[in-house]
Amino acid sequence: MTPSTKFISYGLQLLLVFAAVLVGHLFYLSLIVPRLPDLQVVPLVWWLLMYSPTLLVCVVLSMRAEWIGRVILVAIMAGVTQAGTDYIFFLLKQPGHIKEPVSVAAGFALWTALYLVICCIGYVARRLMRIGIDRQQVA
Repeated sequence: MTPSTKFISYGLQLLLVFAAVLVGHLFYLSLIVPRLPDLQVVPLVWWLLMYSPTLLVCVVLSMRAEWIGRVILVAIMAGVTQAGTDYIFFLLKQPGHIKEPVSVAAGFALWTALYLVICCIGYVARRLMRIGIDRQQVA
């Protein structure tokens, strides 16, 4: 892979992660917020619905990764995108987002750690599937 195609590949991955985060926020703003009397009563399944596009993109991108460094890069891209959009929604005074800008750094660390775990699950799943396929071909 040439440097220019790597750059395009990383750019497309970032765009895909950003789109998934925005889709999750659209779920949140259009489907979750209007139905709630209070933000403290959000069911866990609804939170899963909100974050499922980003989680799915992270798993798919990490399953396609050739090496663990790319998995870490995908997790960092997802963490930065999630924390960044949370901060933008904070600036726009949208309901249910961070209440003070100091928590952006903590949010970045939390999201990156969460996405890193999810990405590692995808990466390990692909490796295990490859081992299973290799064993079947040998037998």
